[in-house]
Amino acid sequence: MLIVHRIFVAGCFALMLAACSNDNPGELFGPGSPVNADVGGLWDGTGTDDLEPGLVVRIIGVVAEDGRAEYFKVDSDTGRPDFTDDGVHFTGIITSLGNSISSNIRIYAPIGTTFANGATVANGTLNGDILERESIEGVWTAESGDMGDFSQLFDALYDRDSSLNVTEGAWTGTSSIGGVLALSISATGTIFSGVDSNGCIYTSSADDGINIIDPQFNVYEANINITNCGPLNSSYSGLGFTSDEFLANDILTISVTDNNTAILIEVTQ
Repeated sequence: MLIVHRIFVAGCFALMLAACSNDNPGELFGPGSPVNADVGGLWDGTGTDDLEPGLVVRIIGVVAEDGRAEYFKVDSDTGRPDFTDDGVHFTGIITSLGNSISSNIRIYAPIGTTFANGATVANGTLNGDILERESIEGVWTAESGDMGDFSQLFDALYDRDSSLNVTEGAWTGTSSIGGVLALSISATGTIFSGVDSNGCIYTSSADDGINIIDPQFNVYEANINITNCGPLNSSYSGLGFTSDEFLANDILTISVTDNNTAILIEVTQ
C-alpha cells in the first residue's frame, strides 16, 4: 500500500506563540521540516493497466527538473521502445509534497484500443511516493475508470549532461506512426528534412525542435510539426533523452503528444 504523508497543523499553544508569529514561516517547524523531493529523473521499472489484465509491462518515465513527464511502454528485455505492441502512454506535470507525488495527467490508450468509455484519450490523475534519485511508485486513474500502477528505479543516465552538440546530426530509426524514420537535427536544435516510410514529414520551427531544459541532466524538450500525414498533421511537444548502443549518446528517444495522439520515436546515429 502506498504511504501517504500528511501534515496536520492543529494550532499553536501558549508556549509557542512567539514561534507562530515568526515572520519567516519556514522556521516554524525547525530543522525537521519536510523537504519536497526533486522529481526529475529517468525512471525504469514495471507497470500494469486494466486494459490488459494480468499483464506486467516494462515502462520508462522521463521526468524533467520542472516536473514535465512522459511515461511509455518499452521492450521488457532491451528497455527500448516496443513499436509492435504499444502500451498506455501518459503525460503531465508531476509535483511533490515531501515524498508524495501527484499530477493531473492525459492518458492515451494503446494504438488500436480504447478505454472503457470508448475514448482513445482520457484525463486522469497520478498519485504515489518518491525517494529522490532512488525510486518512484504510484497509481494512475483515468476519468473513464481505467487504472494501473507503476514501480520504478532511478537510472543514472539522467545525470549525464545535455547539449545540442549531442543531438546534432543525421538520425535514422522508427516512429510509432510511420515506420522507418530519417531526420536531421541542426546545431541549434532545428529538426529538418525528417520523413518516415509513410511519407509523413517531421520538422520544427527554427531553433525550437530540440531544446535544453537543464544542461546538467539528460532530458531534452522536443517540439515537432508533422505534415503530409492526414489526420495526424499537428504540432507535438514532449521530452527526449539519449542512451547508448555502440557509442555514448548514439540513441535518441523522443516522446511527444498533442491533444489526441501520442508518438514515440527512437533514432540512432
